[in-house]
Amino acid sequence: MWKIRTCAKGRTCAKRICSLVLLLALAAAIGCGTAEYERRVKHYTDNQLVESVFTDLFDEPVKVAGTPVKIRFPKSLGQAKAFDESSPDPSGAGKIDPRRLQPPFMKLPGLKATYEMTVADAPGGPLTYYLYLGALPAGAPVPGGGALATALQQQLTTAFPASEPKPEWKDIDCLTPTTAHLAWKRIQATGEQEFSTGNPGEFKKVPGTMIIYLYEAQGQQVLIAWRVPKDLEKQSKADGLAKVMGGTVDLGGGPPP
Repeated sequence: MWKIRTCAKGRTCAKRICSLVLLLALAAAIGCGTAEYERRVKHYTDNQLVESVFTDLFDEPVKVAGTPVKIRFPKSLGQAKAFDESSPDPSGAGKIDPRRLQPPFMKLPGLKATYEMTVADAPGGPLTYYLYLGALPAGAPVPGGGALATALQQQLTTAFPASEPKPEWKDIDCLTPTTAHLAWKRIQATGEQEFSTGNPGEFKKVPGTMIIYLYEAQGQQVLIAWRVPKDLEKQSKADGLAKVMGGTVDLGGGPPP
């Protein structure tokens, strides 16, 4: 009898067993003819490739508070501090500093949760980066009126007039775990901005990037936004993780098709 053993990294060896079973099935398929064998090989390979895309995310999705939306969360932020409007400041002095909750240069409509990750050995000393998750019904009022996408673009353009590239929405396809594609929009802006050092009331102004992904479907608008100092862009994998997360969004009717 096969036994599932725990691997050194805390994950089970079940996937290895499944892989062995699949390989045995492929071997058996040789007797079914070349076409059937090739079909099974392609199916197995495609599934393995798709699965590898999502290895940086936890398997179980998190629920975006106060909404029906669920999304899979990055493993790299497993130790991040989580804030919402009711959160106390980590120092214990009143409510959370608004610069740690929202980007200090704009307001994200429908923001439900902010995740702050501190990198102690960042160049120049401790520095943080942020993931923002938001959701609001389609047509919900936003600052300045009009469409949500327009309001976000205007805020970024005002905050970063010299940004290169200029803040403009672009269509982007996010792969789902079932190899379908979800149509998101993406915008980014770069420039000097404040980031917390992780210490109460202490901020540094350094070059950084703000990336926003927007998805609109089934009467919902979902925001995934990352704000990262330039020196931490590679370490955070922010842009790549945003795209991978986008493929896992569940608007309340089950996982993506």
